Amino acid sequence: MIEYDNIIVRVQDMPPRVKGFVRKSPDGMHNIYLNSRLTYEAMTNAFLHELEHIQRNDLDTDKPITELEG
Repeated sequence: MIEYDNIIVRVQDMPPRVKGFVRKSPDGMHNIYLNSRLTYEAMTNAFLHELEHIQRNDLDTDKPITELEG
């Protein structure tokens, strides 16, 4: 289960190839960054994808990003 009170969503311009990403701040907050250039549908899909990373605790692993995204 995800605790949604520790997630901040930020929407900003990014290169077109970047849909979104998530970072964990020192205080334990998860910051999901979404590309403002995406359509609503694509932004929703990117958001759900980043939530999966949080749910799987991907930010607390040493696995390479290629393995996490594969």
